[in-house]
Amino acid sequence: ASGAVAVDHQRLASARRIRDIDEALIRRMFGYSSVEEYYHQASCSRRLSDVLVPLLLVSAADDPMTTGWVPLETVRSNEQVILAYTKHGGHIAWHDEKNVRKSHWVEDGE
Repeated sequence: ASGAVAVDHQRLASARRIRDIDEALIRRMFGYSSVEEYYHQASCSRRLSDVLVPLLLVSAADDPMTTGWVPLETVRSNEQVILAYTKHGGHIAWHDEKNVRKSHWVEDGE
């Protein structure tokens, strides 16, 4: 059918990483030719050199969405951009305990 998305169902069903899902489904939904093109277009790093006011970026090495990738050269080339890069933090969360289930702000779902 016209406009149908060519989902890679086998890869989607066997996905073990976010990148696998992005390749099998997401990049295809939005018409990107590759997952690399999708990541490039979705990344704020393309516009960091244009930042004219102070900007604080916060990222963690264990973020499963970025897999440790940080645009260090781009950050260093713009004095308006500051990067706080931590060893742990995951994606959108810094925990107050090593065991995330014990973090005070994480509700027990059981």
